[in-house]
Amino acid sequence: MLVWIHGGGFRIGTGASPMYDGSGLARRGDVVVVAINYRLGALGFLNLPEVGPCNAGLLDQVAALRWVREQIGHFGGDPDNVTIFGESAGGKSVECLMALPEARGLFQRAIVQSTYDPPMDSGVAADEARALLGDLGVRSDSGQVDFDRLRSLPVDEILAAQNRRTLAAMESGGGIADALRGWSPVVDGEVMPISPIEALLNGDAPEIAMVIGTTRDEAKLFTTMMPMLAGLEPAGLPAMVGVLGGDGRDPEQLIAAYRESRGADVPPTDVFAAAMTDRMFRQHALRVAEARAVHQRDIWMYLFDWSGFGMDGALGACHALEIPFVFGTLNSRLGRLAGAGPDAEALSLAMQDAWLAFARNGDPSTPTLQWPRYDAARRATAAFGPAVEVREAPLDRERLAWSVETP
Repeated sequence: MLVWIHGGGFRIGTGASPMYDGSGLARRGDVVVVAINYRLGALGFLNLPEVGPCNAGLLDQVAALRWVREQIGHFGGDPDNVTIFGESAGGKSVECLMALPEARGLFQRAIVQSTYDPPMDSGVAADEARALLGDLGVRSDSGQVDFDRLRSLPVDEILAAQNRRTLAAMESGGGIADALRGWSPVVDGEVMPISPIEALLNGDAPEIAMVIGTTRDEAKLFTTMMPMLAGLEPAGLPAMVGVLGGDGRDPEQLIAAYRESRGADVPPTDVFAAAMTDRMFRQHALRVAEARAVHQRDIWMYLFDWSGFGMDGALGACHALEIPFVFGTLNSRLGRLAGAGPDAEALSLAMQDAWLAFARNGDPSTPTLQWPRYDAARRATAAFGPAVEVREAPLDRERLAWSVETP
């Protein structure tokens, strides 16, 4: 059986979205599909110990998995054969659940779609939580919290204050990274004793098999909404990429890697989107895969490579575009951006069959896709696009550019 964890930056979203309709997937694979909800934003991730448990949203996910274990047999599901899967914040949630002692034994397999690496420092999150409580007028200058008043606040008022702080962070120039700070899982030493990637490096949960991957153009979902990129000239590209590097990487070397990999005439906006994709998503997914492969042989990597038709193709293979293919919901709002026709339908069936095969028997190979396990030597990757095929170390010139150690 399959348990879906929705994305949305740990702030928005619902498992009830039409694009997550699991009925087609359930019929095709003769499986039970469950989509869960969990508390979001300040309601789920207000990380301040004196107010309440940290990582409450993750504990909601654990509670849902416990319910599945105890009750799913009444719906025809097998509680001893549970695959959790999720995208974006849902993918990060899957990654986190593999590191949570509370979640041990509640699932056997994990599919991690477009995970990322948000700030997980509990101190930074606590500072943001204190600032929010100050804005709400429930925390004094001396640090005392008026718990009675906090508990009496309308939910809308809490969320409005959270949104104001998010907007202020974006407008201050901190961008998406600053906006994500404070309202996502943190390493608190209790619910999450260590970071997910540390847990994987330590060999935690060695029994759990994993599929992990990203879309080719994750960041194009965001760059198409960034007006400062309009008319970006080659001369301005190093400064923009330098902001993404942020840790001493030479932007000229990164740009050269993308031009070598994708062609000398690739537009500056596409180079920036590729660098942002790597910075936010793909390089983290590769690190997770490599960490996992040290202790667990059963790991598979994919790259979603289908360009959507939305915005005259400007979205490319953007963030979340694989979702309607996995669920078979090409008639949903997002699905209509993805495209239609026999090729799209064939790709959707190929992805569904791979996800279902993995859920059923722990190997995503199908009669039409012999999908090798991932390792750091071969880097075999299943590409899901106009062609469904296995590629050896795709986009490796770009990976190597990011893997160079910085001063």
